[in-house]
Amino acid sequence: MNVIIVASRPVTAFDLAKTETVVRLLAVPAEARDDAWVASFYAAAPDASMASGEPQVVHGPDGFPYFMLTVPPVGEGFSAFSVNHVLDLCTERGHGCVLSGDGGAPWVFTYGNLWSLRAFGSFDTRPPGAVRREPPPGAPLLTASPSDELVPPWARAVLRSWLAFVGVADPGVVLVVDGEGYGTAPADWLSFSVFPDQFDDPARYEDVMNRLHWFLPPRFAVLGVQRGVFEYGPL
Repeated sequence: MNVIIVASRPVTAFDLAKTETVVRLLAVPAEARDDAWVASFYAAAPDASMASGEPQVVHGPDGFPYFMLTVPPVGEGFSAFSVNHVLDLCTERGHGCVLSGDGGAPWVFTYGNLWSLRAFGSFDTRPPGAVRREPPPGAPLLTASPSDELVPPWARAVLRSWLAFVGVADPGVVLVVDGEGYGTAPADWLSFSVFPDQFDDPARYEDVMNRLHWFLPPRFAVLGVQRGVFEYGPL
């Protein structure tokens, strides 16, 4: 699947110095990539000048689509791309993004990583939030409809499309806020109207709930409950 990129947001600059940083960091073995590595990579990646893959969009082993960015060829001309350059397209079409070099393992940005960058201005370096199946008895939880600032319209559209694809029609969502240390960070949970009785196979329900993480910024966790626990607003 090939696409033609037209930047839908102003691209201030492509930064070759950051490209050099990304090339150096991608050469580090995966097992040696510590928190400092992640912080350095996340700082350089958005504006690093990269080449696009061929094809530009591929499906990864997880089945999700990714826009491919590669280290530009040495000593050759190339059409410049960057994460920020393709950010709007990816977040509106439901794509992640992969940066790869000549050596070392590529780095994968999920849709949720890109959502975080576009909506909140930076990548979220926290580990992905957990999936919880039910709130603990008596937990002091607050619920509300998430605002468009928290769950933007373009992210809602992507989530609706994917949930319809897996068989959940007209999904709803509710923001569940931990009042007193519910679980561990993050404290904000999103619960979707995805229930076990919507699936013939319990394993299919578990798979859908776990795969929802790919779409969410790490600041969120997924809270799955039985039908009737929460009142849901439209997604």
